[in-house]
Amino acid sequence: MCSRCRPHSNLSGLVVACHFKEGPIRAAIHKLKYGRTEELARILAGAVIAVVPKRVTAKPNWVVVPVPMSPLRERVRGYNQAELLARHIADSLELTTVAGLVKVALTSPQAELKRAQRLINVRGSIGASGSLSGKRVILVDDVATTGATLEECARVLRAAGATRVYAAVVARAD
Repeated sequence: MCSRCRPHSNLSGLVVACHFKEGPIRAAIHKLKYGRTEELARILAGAVIAVVPKRVTAKPNWVVVPVPMSPLRERVRGYNQAELLARHIADSLELTTVAGLVKVALTSPQAELKRAQRLINVRGSIGASGSLSGKRVILVDDVATTGATLEECARVLRAAGATRVYAAVVARAD
């Protein structure tokens, strides 16, 4: 996260394993999301685990929270890829996965929208599923483009009591 954005962000930090360009990472993420290739989640999670600072998870009260997906979209896809990634990351780091967020409003797919539209589209579409009082959160998603979804999730997690929210993604689109 750039120094210009940090003072205005609900995120404590952002960890990115790769850049989302044409090539094997992009193809793997697309196969995970749209090709029902669930086994790729373990491999892609490994890339994220490799870049998560050990000091982040050395403290108590850490949990891993996936970015939520609408129930309709999850039924169509067969799973939430962020949840699969989060489970593998949590298992490797010996942390607990918590379904701390829920999708409360159906939105247009973010991939189809420009930056300004993404910010509006996601606002108010995510809610907390319980208290995260005193928890430090690793928020997991597959790709960060504008950061709108991660920022909205972090805002909701902070409102639910999370003291820190670090986002961890497989790739960042430039």
